[in-house]
Amino acid sequence: MAEEVTPSANLLRTYLRDCSVESPNTPAIFNVQGESQFKLEVNVTHRKVDDDRYEVALLLAARAAVGEQTMFLIEVQQAALLRIVGIGGGDLEHLLSAWTPTQIYPFAREAVSTLAMHAGFPQVMLPIVDFEQLYQQNRAARASAASGVDVPADPPSGSAH
Repeated sequence: MAEEVTPSANLLRTYLRDCSVESPNTPAIFNVQGESQFKLEVNVTHRKVDDDRYEVALLLAARAAVGEQTMFLIEVQQAALLRIVGIGGGDLEHLLSAWTPTQIYPFAREAVSTLAMHAGFPQVMLPIVDFEQLYQQNRAARASAASGVDVPADPPSGSAH
């Protein structure tokens, strides 16, 4: 008789996998007057590490500019290592693409804010990202692409894969 497995997902570790800061127009940018524009790109990837461990990586690319002059470009790749047992199919995909990014986003958000301050700029308060909504939009887009049907979408800034 096969032993019954209790489904479980454990977040083993979160870690900053990579980060970079570019402020190519310093120090002159500190004296530029005008309204700044801000853009945030979001991407989620995941991979199986071994039999029951998975890595999820959340990439944030934050760019601030005044006119055509870049204030800063900050890229942060926040990652998590999970142990997942007895969860498969759509539940596993949802766990890796929506639930886990939601758990690690605050760490990535704080890293972007801290890096902006260390680069000499005001604290950055990144918007809340609804990873559940991004996941559902990406599922609908993949389903429509597979069926050849156009689905209108109004995606939030960023994408999750």
